[in-house]
Amino acid sequence: MEASFCFSRAVYCILGACDVNDEHSEVTKTADDYLWFKLCQIRDVEKQDARAGETLSYQQLQTLISQDYGML
Repeated sequence: MEASFCFSRAVYCILGACDVNDEHSEVTKTADDYLWFKLCQIRDVEKQDARAGETLSYQQLQTLISQDYGML
């Protein structure tokens, strides 16, 4: 994929908090970049307002990091 397209897509995903399951590895090359990206995608929404699998909460990020990456 073209680098500018990957960057633009990543920016849209941050602003819209979408594609939370995509790692965006074309843009997030370091652990710092990955954490910053994921923290930017977190939205404070009520459970009934959340679309299944389309939002990211602090709890979901903690689970992702601790279970999938074994960092906590």
